[in-house]
Amino acid sequence: PHYLSEICRRTSGRSASYFIDLFTVQEIASLLIRKELPIQKIAEDFSFCSASYFSRYVVRHLGMTPLIFRNTHAKH
Repeated sequence: PHYLSEICRRTSGRSASYFIDLFTVQEIASLLIRKELPIQKIAEDFSFCSASYFSRYVVRHLGMTPLIFRNTHAKH
């Protein structure tokens, strides 16, 4: 992990966690708009330890709760 972060920071100026979050958030967002997938299942698939931690992560990165994001962006 340390070596990966060092290489990422040296080549891009960003940490490895930045890139992990970038791709993780994109995938979570694409799954949240699929109303047939339960939010709890998405949290479990990404190995979040609890639904509340998943919700806090989504709020921090997408600016709203998973349910509000889904209702705002889901295809009707």
